[in-house]
Amino acid sequence: MIDHPNLSMDALDLVDPTAPVSEGILLSSSIDEIELEDPATGDPIGEVAESNEADALATIKRARAQAEDGRWSQMSPDERQSLIDRLVGVMESRAEALAEIGTLESGTPVSYSSGIHVQAPLDVLRRVTASTNDPGLDIAVIGSHQPMYAAMQTVADSLGRGRASVVVPTAIAPLSTIALMNCLLEADLPKGVVSAVLGTPDVLTVIRSCAAEVAADTLRDSSPGSPGAGSTPLMQMPGSDVTDALRTALLAYQCTPGWRPGSAHLLVPTDELDEYAAATSDVVDSLEVGDPWHESTSIGPIPGGTEAISAYLNNLESSGATVTAGTNGENNQLFIAATVASGLDDVSLALNASICAPVVCVIGYSDAATAEEWMASRYAPVTD
Repeated sequence: MIDHPNLSMDALDLVDPTAPVSEGILLSSSIDEIELEDPATGDPIGEVAESNEADALATIKRARAQAEDGRWSQMSPDERQSLIDRLVGVMESRAEALAEIGTLESGTPVSYSSGIHVQAPLDVLRRVTASTNDPGLDIAVIGSHQPMYAAMQTVADSLGRGRASVVVPTAIAPLSTIALMNCLLEADLPKGVVSAVLGTPDVLTVIRSCAAEVAADTLRDSSPGSPGAGSTPLMQMPGSDVTDALRTALLAYQCTPGWRPGSAHLLVPTDELDEYAAATSDVVDSLEVGDPWHESTSIGPIPGGTEAISAYLNNLESSGATVTAGTNGENNQLFIAATVASGLDDVSLALNASICAPVVCVIGYSDAATAEEWMASRYAPVTD
């Protein structure tokens, strides 16, 4: 059972791991459990059964069987569209509960949770139009960052095309996936159309190997460190509002649907670097870090802890960057203050595919063509 004082009964029902397990949707044969923690306090909030290699193999086998036996793929587009629309209705009716789950699991402040964890995924689902069937299997490996949105990117597309899908949430943040599975049950979608298995290290090895071996499978991996993760450059044109640009970049990781795990880079005209540096302290100090359940909070906790982010910032600083941070939360193991790094001698040091945090590297560009080339590459900066 999951227990947290800020979760309503509706939310507690949605994240009850025993419901999808009993229906054979969230698969685990293990008697071992993983203890889940509140990212804002580190306190235990409940347990979920640990998935293992056998569970991963069984999930893939069952999902492929569903993809091949026609219970979903051979439905007419109208029949599938009716069930998709029913799922939209279920999620709309559970909107407040889904937002609560997003705040708890991802540390997203309540002022952003509805938009990121409910409306953005629903927008993806509403855009789906059931089409001629395209049998096959799609797999989504997701992290703790925007988990419902990341899962829906795959699930919605699969539902529309008549394919089966498997969601593989990180072991530190499975609650949004459990909630999605229970919404699917409530909407009466055929069992096995969407499956889930907890992304323990053994499971991830099996899932990635299985997807690579079968041409019909597609794998969307948005977990930290994956090819889909990485640094995200944001280009500012000359004369842009400096304060707004810094604030937007610092909060983009938790306010922007589909933001990739990684760090943000704010590309600014070289002759405006001093103006950005002058505004940095005021901007980082204006963003309140702390309890995500408070309306005044701008930056919540970091699921999984801050160790990797701190190491990243220390590396930037030791390499000559100027690192300016605002006021941190009470626990620097769980919270990272809004932080701006500038003056990097080697901007390639700023690239990172394993963190997601309120951290921005400000980098000057001498001409728009150079900045646009970096924007196009997304991963490898181009410097003079």
